[in-house]
Amino acid sequence: MPGATPNYGLPYQDLGDAPNGPNLGQDLAEAVDVELARMDTIPKVTRITATGDFEKDPNARWMIVEGQASGGAGGGSDAAGAGQCSKGSGGGAGEYTRKILDASTVAASVTVTIGAPGVGAVGANGGDGGDLTFGHTTPIVANGGQGGFKASPGSTPFGATPGSGGSGGTGGDYSASGGAGEPGWSSGSLGISGGGGDAKLGGGAPGRSSAVASASVAGVAAGNYGGG
Repeated sequence: MPGATPNYGLPYQDLGDAPNGPNLGQDLAEAVDVELARMDTIPKVTRITATGDFEKDPNARWMIVEGQASGGAGGGSDAAGAGQCSKGSGGGAGEYTRKILDASTVAASVTVTIGAPGVGAVGANGGDGGDLTFGHTTPIVANGGQGGFKASPGSTPFGATPGSGGSGGTGGDYSASGGAGEPGWSSGSLGISGGGGDAKLGGGAPGRSSAVASASVAGVAAGNYGGG
């Protein structure tokens, strides 16, 4: 009876086996072919964009976990009176994290929590972006970006403090802080709102401006993942 390797069950001839000649090479080649075909069916990338459970492939040997936290929303401008202008600053981008894991240390099912992006509102500071968590034995965490701030209307130049980028996450081999948002500025009747910060996996939204009396300009969304 031929022996077999412990991990993949590839056959080989033991000392006490009858000579198998060319059949031994054929048996080994066919066993390798079957194993390679099985490996081809293993998902190479699983993308998760909402909170839920990650189901590990039981045949996986190593895993690379990448996570991008959500960005903060821009600050919402207040209504401005005659001769005034108003604006908000950009929201900060979310933090990125990366971890290489021995798959044998990862549970068959792992909860992945993806915090929602920040929400903006007229006349209010922008909401913070949500954190991302991969629920490993030692959780892998990336922190969301801070929301931008509004500034009260006025007729003289003044700025609005931007939201800071997400940072300080834990559990990763490598982390990249999110970029801070841009400040908003105004002078006379011109109001310029700050753009959002850039994330590793997504650019921030551009700032908006208006020099027209009684006009308001809506903000826009960031690109891809994690931008402010």
